[in-house]
Amino acid sequence: SLKESPLRGLVLAAAIDRVEKDDTSDIAAGDETYQTLGSARFFLSKSEWLGLYYVHREQTTAAGKQVTAHVLDLAGDIHFAIAEAHTLRLQFELAGIFGETDLAPSPEHPTHAIYQYGGLARLQWRTTALPLWAELDLGLFSGDSNLDDGRLTRFVGDRNLQQGMILFPTVLAWHTGRQRISADRPEVMGYPPEDLDRLASDGGVTAAVTLYPKAVWTPTDWLDIYAGFLVALATEHIPDPYTSRTQGGGAPRNSLGNAPTSPLLGFEVDLGIRARLDVPDLDLGVVLSAEYGTFIPGGALDGLEVIHATQLTFAIRNTVTIEAHAQEGAQ
Repeated sequence: SLKESPLRGLVLAAAIDRVEKDDTSDIAAGDETYQTLGSARFFLSKSEWLGLYYVHREQTTAAGKQVTAHVLDLAGDIHFAIAEAHTLRLQFELAGIFGETDLAPSPEHPTHAIYQYGGLARLQWRTTALPLWAELDLGLFSGDSNLDDGRLTRFVGDRNLQQGMILFPTVLAWHTGRQRISADRPEVMGYPPEDLDRLASDGGVTAAVTLYPKAVWTPTDWLDIYAGFLVALATEHIPDPYTSRTQGGGAPRNSLGNAPTSPLLGFEVDLGIRARLDVPDLDLGVVLSAEYGTFIPGGALDGLEVIHATQLTFAIRNTVTIEAHAQEGAQ
């Protein structure tokens, strides 16, 4: 309400949270997790802002293992008018995670230091002259090619962050998911390893630099036609524990037993069409989409063949409206 103050757009928040369930903690499974957090967001306008977010997390698993982590996140959303009918929108987020944990210990390193970082910048162009818009994503996510040192450096993005439909949701999810099995073989460690379920990326973007331009054409209000082209480079090679130990002598080998020949993870082309149909009388909405993708692997995934994928989606949306008189609502 300070209309003339330079701090008019500043919003501060703080909280203490006992986590019931999230991606890495579940109170029903015996995890005990507490977080303290604070944020500062400065609104430049109603739709433009810059923000800083901090979390301190203390987690104890049912087995007594502990995680202490500090998370720092810088983000923003800024708009630019470059011509009468053209606008640019810049969105960015950069996150770092630091701390230590005794999850996944080894005899040499019962406690691991955590150093992870990830970020994404998205530049979007829109115009009122054409039913067309385009955006460019540039991402950076740290990796961890050495599973035997005392540092955990692989950052895994949230699964809702989409960078193509094949490489990260399917290929790397399979490679990292396989680590749960291959690391459990006696000839890998010589002792029963722990916490293997935490090796998988579960489809999140990880260990890569990504360049992902996309374009969407909307010839009508109910139809979208879109295309994307992903280029991904490995920031660190993703080693398979079994083949790296038995065939590479500790040097990174992928799940096929091959050594990386270049940092290129590969190229991916995605095409899609999405139709929306609304039935106002029934307050019903239907969305039908069809997508096709081709992934051409690079030297970082040596031995992998070209992958083709299709995806069909059918969704129904319905809204239930509940009306109440003002007096009932107040009570």
